[in-house]
Order: sequence, then structure tokens, then C-alpha cells
Amino acid sequence: MDEDGSCSDANQFSLMAYPTDTMGSAVLVTEAGTTTATGLTQTDEAGNHVDTNALYLKLATAFPSATYTGTITYAIVEGAGT
Repeated sequence: MDEDGSCSDANQFSLMAYPTDTMGSAVLVTEAGTTTATGLTQTDEAGNHVDTNALYLKLATAFPSATYTGTITYAIVEGAGT
């Protein structure tokens, strides 16, 4: 995974994520994790319904057609309002 988003080498890819379908606001995903929403408050037991969580994929120009496997993990954490 190319964490700077350039995908300049063959077989590199990068991911961007955001809790709406607004690509211009998306942030690069890193192996350490990525925060896509900040400044929110804890919800009540009913929760906070979210219709969209967007994940954008960028591939290097040289990226052979094949079957690739891996795991993407989404985590919801209490970020103490940050």
C-alpha cells in the first residue's frame, strides 16, 4: 500500500476514506489507521445512522490484471471527542 497516494511504482495502490461520498474530503488510509470524522460526540443507545462510508481505490498505471486478496478492517472507536 502506498501511503502517500502517488502510486508511482508498479503494483502500488492507495486508499482514501470518508464517511460521506465526498471524495474531495477523503483522507489517505495508512497502515496505522485513519480518522475520518473528528469533533463528534458520543451517541445515545439508538446510535447514529450513517448511510455512506466511502472507500476510494487508486491503482498504479502498471497494475497487472489478477486476483488479489487481503483484509480491510473498519473499527469504530471512542475517540474522546477528537
